[in-house]
Amino acid sequence: MKVNRRRFIQWGAGLAMSSTLTGLSAPAFAKNSSTRAYDGSAFGTTWRLVLEADKQPNTAIKHIVRTLNQIDASISPFRADSTLSQFNRSAAGTITNIKTPLSNIIQTSLAIATLSDGAYDPTVGPLVNRFGFGPIKGNEHCDYRDIQLKKQTLITQKKGLTLDLCGLGKGYAVDRVSQALQQAGYRNFLFDIGGEIIGVGHHPTGRAWCVAIEPANNSTQQTHAVALTNTSIATSGLKHNGFVYKNQVYGHLIDRKTNSLVEPKCHSVSVMHTSATLADAWSTALFIAGPVNGEVLAHRNKLSALFMPANHLEEQAISTGEFLGQAIKE
Repeated sequence: MKVNRRRFIQWGAGLAMSSTLTGLSAPAFAKNSSTRAYDGSAFGTTWRLVLEADKQPNTAIKHIVRTLNQIDASISPFRADSTLSQFNRSAAGTITNIKTPLSNIIQTSLAIATLSDGAYDPTVGPLVNRFGFGPIKGNEHCDYRDIQLKKQTLITQKKGLTLDLCGLGKGYAVDRVSQALQQAGYRNFLFDIGGEIIGVGHHPTGRAWCVAIEPANNSTQQTHAVALTNTSIATSGLKHNGFVYKNQVYGHLIDRKTNSLVEPKCHSVSVMHTSATLADAWSTALFIAGPVNGEVLAHRNKLSALFMPANHLEEQAISTGEFLGQAIKE
């Protein structure tokens, strides 16, 4: 089975996390197919699991729902009782006993913020809220340099500083679910949450899992396909999260240099990585940085990235890393 992103995933809003998490078992392919697909809802979007046709899904679905509920209780900004929301209501100062896995994801977000020169910034929540895309309120004039995590102690420098981990939350959830499924004995599967995908093991035919990345405007030109074997892919773009204002398309991402919505210079950016968390964060950072600065960041951090231009008739896609060898034209 070759999986096209449009057919395999329904991006949905996917802007933030929701407390509505359900597991729905629903075979999606013909009886003679070598795979079956099962899906459910999470984080304001959908998840989907593709298994070998002869594998029982019930245990897998239980692990998926339990894991997603745990993550939702930890980092959802929409839940007043989540660990993240409790932190965001706290005053500036030193906050101790930040437990794992929250401390791990905060540390990762701060590391990507530093490596991306602030293109990715986990303190951007209040600005996201200002433009109507999220629930986090706080000090808009903070950035990632105003917070430090030392072991399990969080040190904030400004009153009203908040954290928004939605920029890597879906990727993080993909990693956690993948780990849970493998520990439960599942060795070959494709799993997706709202566009962040991991391929573990192989397709039942023995080849790698394949995912196609659509170009802008449903063009049939320069469709790229990538093979995923114990690898993740994440995409940030405008197709399902964008809106038009004065003939300009905007998304929900914030450019910290202007403290405003990104004026996109490309249609989408995809990143492949062994870590879905890092693929998710870096696709966000590179999209905000744009194709010129983003390509520099991709090379500097040895990333496999694909920058899809808005107009394929006038511009060419930019590839780095493994995309140079995997990207194909169909």
